[in-house]
Amino acid sequence: MAKPLLAVGCVGSLALDFPVLQKFDSAGNPYPHGHRVRLGGNVEGVLGIALDAIGNTYTAAQLHYYTDANSLAAYGETARTTRKHSPNGELKWAVTHGAACFGCALDDAGYLYTYGDAVNVSGSVRSTPDQTTGYATTRKYDSTGSLVWSSDHGYAAPNIDENYSRPIVHRDGYLYTGSIAYPYTAPLLTKTNATTGAVAWRAASEFNSYIQGIAVDASGNCYVAGIFNGVSPPHCLRKYDSGGSLIAYAVAPINDVGDRCPGRGVVIRGDGHIIVAMYPVNISGTYHVLHEYDADCVYVGRDSGAFNAWMTRGMAIDADDAIYLTRSVPSGAYSGTAQRTVLRAHSFALTWQATTFSNDLEDVAGNAIDATCLCLVNDVQLPPLRLPVSLGIPTIIGDTYIHVPGLPLGLALGIPTILRDYVGEPLPIVYRLVFPGSSPAIVLSLKSVQIRADGSTTHATLVVTLPDLATVMALEDRIGQSIEIRRGVRFRDGREQLELFFTVMLEAIATDTGPNNASLTLSGSAATVRAPKTRTLKSISYRNDYEGARRVRCAVDTLLRPGDTADLGNGETLLVNQMTIYATRTASTMEVSE
Repeated sequence: MAKPLLAVGCVGSLALDFPVLQKFDSAGNPYPHGHRVRLGGNVEGVLGIALDAIGNTYTAAQLHYYTDANSLAAYGETARTTRKHSPNGELKWAVTHGAACFGCALDDAGYLYTYGDAVNVSGSVRSTPDQTTGYATTRKYDSTGSLVWSSDHGYAAPNIDENYSRPIVHRDGYLYTGSIAYPYTAPLLTKTNATTGAVAWRAASEFNSYIQGIAVDASGNCYVAGIFNGVSPPHCLRKYDSGGSLIAYAVAPINDVGDRCPGRGVVIRGDGHIIVAMYPVNISGTYHVLHEYDADCVYVGRDSGAFNAWMTRGMAIDADDAIYLTRSVPSGAYSGTAQRTVLRAHSFALTWQATTFSNDLEDVAGNAIDATCLCLVNDVQLPPLRLPVSLGIPTIIGDTYIHVPGLPLGLALGIPTILRDYVGEPLPIVYRLVFPGSSPAIVLSLKSVQIRADGSTTHATLVVTLPDLATVMALEDRIGQSIEIRRGVRFRDGREQLELFFTVMLEAIATDTGPNNASLTLSGSAATVRAPKTRTLKSISYRNDYEGARRVRCAVDTLLRPGDTADLGNGETLLVNQMTIYATRTASTMEVSE
């Protein structure tokens, strides 16, 4: 089961300086690391938010009015619309977009992309929030906040209302940005090359329309949710192919008063179905928010009404197909469950609700603030706590395997993710299958390992010598639970240094019996976990270049994952797209392709 961390953007108040960046764990509890952050008196609200694998948070913010790109007219503070905060809520860097910034996204290499209002053709910025510049700017920053490129794409709305954040999505080297065309005609959807900033295509113009949500599948098909009034009846969901052609759509549902309800967010479920969060559709007094469509935008069903008349503003989905929503606090609803601004649902059933608070007192009634956007990462790596102590010299085995002297501290610390390599004289390589939490502990020696991983899914086929009946029965009871594949070395004295190789969900067990021996084959899969880094490939024995895509065969790297940069030597690198690993007790190989 996924254990995501959620980062939530909120609409604050200049006078009260509300915490407009907040974090929650997978159960809806305030996250302990910097879960409430105030961005400064010049920030009116966060319209876009991004989160990386180690918990750094990036925000796209709307400011109060100002007269130039760097200073506020009334408040005299520097205008900073894009910020990076550490997992503990500390400001790492801040830059200005030139005007309001209403969306941001990260790629697997750690680059940040922002989408915001820009200066107009005469070089002037807005002096009040209800003025427009005419078009928008997309920008790319590196991990330090340095600008890589800036390009004018798409169009902005005539006002920067927090009800209308503009989505930006990165997928497979491209950016997808959605805009607002009201009350004029403008291209709503723009696809941009993330490397160069060049526009790949723009979708056809629509009058009096807007896009509120974007989701892109593995084939490059783009699903957009919003309202599209250029046709009659209006659309609420559209599907564009990778070339920008409209290939499917869904008509906006109509409520009891005759209004067409727009889409406010869209996600793609694991089975390929599309879930759209709508402006609440009132049917005979019951409000419906979540609506399901198939991959061709054909209506499938909707929720039973558990979400009431809640205005959705942000939407995300985790690896278990659980859906997370943010919403506005209903007018006049300042206490009880009506305050809940962050929601989690699974199979259209509401599983929990949480509140974005305007102050640090969670138990004070009447202190919720509107939540505008959210993002999540699955199984975030917890940062270590900084302790003002000086430790003695540790024991080092190999490269970075460290035994730290214990301290008598009354703390319960989360376990950070540790990356380490064994470096030393050649030792036997071993593979172990571990069942976490089993009692008694189940650890099996693997005869063979086969793993295939791409940017979305990891598949594993594992073979062990047939164990005793009790162990087999225990394994069968763990189908549907996680198993760990560990890889490492065995020292001369029998000790083993093992590293976590992959974690998958056990899906099936099969017994193979021959005339002389018998074995057990276990298979499982999981969503691929990414934390982009650079790894140097060793012992490259084969390489191939087919239609511009390189593939290499090399020694197995325990820490390499899809999305990482592989260093091939002599200044040559490739971005890992797929990898295949096959290992036995006596030999192993790994193939990596871009």
